[in-house]
Amino acid sequence: MMKVIKWCLGLGVSLFSGWGNLCSICSGQETTTLYLFKLWEELGLAKFLPYLNILVVIIVVYLLVYWACCRLGVRNVRCSVTCLICCILNSFKNNSEYYIHQFLYHKKYSLLKALKHKEVIKFEDVVLQNAIEEYLRICNDIIHRLIGADCSVNAKLINSKLENGYFEATTYKRYTSETEKKKCESPRLSEGKLKIKFHEEVNISKTITCVDNDIANSLQGNKYIRNSAYDFAISSNVRYWMSNNLKIDLKQNKFRCSNDKWSTFYNSIAIFTIAPPTDNRPEEESQSIIGLLIFDSLKSNAFTTRKCKLMMGLMAHMLYELFNIIKQNREKKKWQK
Repeated sequence: MMKVIKWCLGLGVSLFSGWGNLCSICSGQETTTLYLFKLWEELGLAKFLPYLNILVVIIVVYLLVYWACCRLGVRNVRCSVTCLICCILNSFKNNSEYYIHQFLYHKKYSLLKALKHKEVIKFEDVVLQNAIEEYLRICNDIIHRLIGADCSVNAKLINSKLENGYFEATTYKRYTSETEKKKCESPRLSEGKLKIKFHEEVNISKTITCVDNDIANSLQGNKYIRNSAYDFAISSNVRYWMSNNLKIDLKQNKFRCSNDKWSTFYNSIAIFTIAPPTDNRPEEESQSIIGLLIFDSLKSNAFTTRKCKLMMGLMAHMLYELFNIIKQNREKKKWQK
């Protein structure tokens, strides 16, 4: 223990000398370090110099880490230090390309190959459901490796269009993270039907008011689940919506959910539309959205916009290609009949 303390003190003195030398260079005074030592000796504080330098270094490092976490965070809510470290390490290793090729693309290719041999493809096919669950598990594994977030991942399918710009959706398949399995006593239910609305104008206050009204109506017998995050995702030009702290968003009127148990299972969420790439967002293009790919975590500050919007967006596009083949196959069989 004493060796560690002496080492820290030695480091502090070295750093102090470094700061002094830097001041000497900036000020042009060769005796800056000596002057500082004499000043502290006159004040009777010379023995505290090493501790002061250690404190200064700690403060500087903390501020740099905090700044970096804020830069990588989601909508001014910083990411975690674990997320920051994983991003830095993977930047050096260039692991993103490896994960995309070895895990994600290979799995998608295997699924496509298997689907082409089937005469009739149905979403209800147990083999297909198991394959999609495995795909979601791989998505979680890649995100966990890249940013250190252990996420539950689920795919929701839009089944039909209702009146007034509403869509009905259901959870097709879910992969539950190990963290959620350990910390949550009961599993999440996936049987409920969801109601998602496409908004021509993405306005937070109007969207929240709309969801609040729908939640009030649901108390009168309409049992659809409403979640403002889903509305934002399908209505926005970027086709995704992320939050690193939904409890803060709830207080700031930026999030609503009719399921009052949502905080039991997640506080960070990233939602991406299962849709083809596009630069525009006219209302008719909402028809091309097959569903939503959703990543959520019990932890706050789980995501970083820079990494997640690229990798998760790619995962959603790949899932669109799979689901679109099934959808086209089903429509083809109906037409042949």
